[in-house]
Amino acid sequence: MAFEVLITDEAFADLDTITGFLKRQGSIDIARKWFGAIIGAIEALKEMPGRCPLAPEAETLPWLKERARSDENEYVRRAAVQELARGWKDDAEVIEILRQPKLN
Repeated sequence: MAFEVLITDEAFADLDTITGFLKRQGSIDIARKWFGAIIGAIEALKEMPGRCPLAPEAETLPWLKERARSDENEYVRRAAVQELARGWKDDAEVIEILRQPKLN
C-alpha cells in the first residue's frame, strides 16, 4: 500500500538553502548526491512510512493544545499558548486557540 508523502514549501525551501550552501562550498557533486539521497529517503516513506520515527513535536503539539485549553494552572496555560504561537502558528487549531479571548 502506498502512502501519500507531503513536502511543505518550507521544507523545499530548506532543502534548496542547504543544497545552495553545498554548491557554494565548491561541491556541486556532493550537493546533487545529498539532495538525491534526501529525496530518495522521502520517496521511500511512501512504501515504508514506519522506517523513520515520528518527530518529537508529533507528541508535543497535542499536549500543548490540551494544556492551553484546559490546564488548571493559569501560568501553564499561558506558557502553552506562547509555545504554540512560537512553534505552530500556522496550524489551524492553534490559530483558533490564539484567537480565543484570554484563557482563564
